[in-house]
Amino acid sequence: MTQGSDCLNNTDQYMPDTAKYNHLGQIFNLIRSQAPITRARLSEITGINLMSVGKNVDTLLERKLIVQKRQSSAGIGRRAGILEINSAMSFAVIDLTSYNFALYIYDINFKQAEKMLHKYDPVKDFNSNLRKFLSDCANFIEHTGESRLIISIGVSVPGPYDSSSDTIINKRMPELNEIMIVRIIEFTVGRKVSYIDENVKQSIYAHMHTIPDYDKKSMVYLHIGDGIGGALTYNGEILRGHEKFAGDMGQLIFTSDGKTLEQILKYSTDTSEIQAALNLRKSCSAFMIPA
Repeated sequence: MTQGSDCLNNTDQYMPDTAKYNHLGQIFNLIRSQAPITRARLSEITGINLMSVGKNVDTLLERKLIVQKRQSSAGIGRRAGILEINSAMSFAVIDLTSYNFALYIYDINFKQAEKMLHKYDPVKDFNSNLRKFLSDCANFIEHTGESRLIISIGVSVPGPYDSSSDTIINKRMPELNEIMIVRIIEFTVGRKVSYIDENVKQSIYAHMHTIPDYDKKSMVYLHIGDGIGGALTYNGEILRGHEKFAGDMGQLIFTSDGKTLEQILKYSTDTSEIQAALNLRKSCSAFMIPA
């Protein structure tokens, strides 16, 4: 994933290239779950040729996500490199999906190590709350860095991210739509953002591999939570579509005056509208595949 606010016109900059990183993620997860392990064993388990395994391993070594040790052996000849997770590495996740912002620090095994929560101050405006939170993030990460090596920062947002304008497209927190979000995070926190995406899309990337042959199928994902969300995938790739709302059930225009399904569930006072929306939401939930 490309980094740096100087490349914001690249629409794929902060989005994962699933086809490119499928093998990388697969190999990383195997090393994480079965370490210590060799390149040859990784090739045997995955069916990926040894040269491709080696290139992916070299990428993980360059990023310091894994370490390599020489296998102890009394035999003659070159000893195989043993691969293990670099336990010193951690990463930060900035959660902007609600007004009570949060920062989470995870270790390399994806276990939450630390967190910092921000209680929204209604006396101050949105920008002031956000800048205060990001300033606190900078101090928290600097302090945490004394014991942990933070290798990257990811950002979770409540709607699609438009990298051409560096803004979020959403109705839940409309104030975010006017803020160049990556720029303000990188400027205030002092770290590059490695990845930013809508929370629903992030959940799909995290769980799509649990569906057999997900990379050979077209699928519809539905998210039923505070609102309704979702996405379409084709051969393991999320289809973004016009204004990046493809597959998002909550953005369906539900009334003649242009209200979306999610707006009705959250804000409508018309009982007939609400009941119709709830019926559709119930129908959607019946087709959900358990995570």
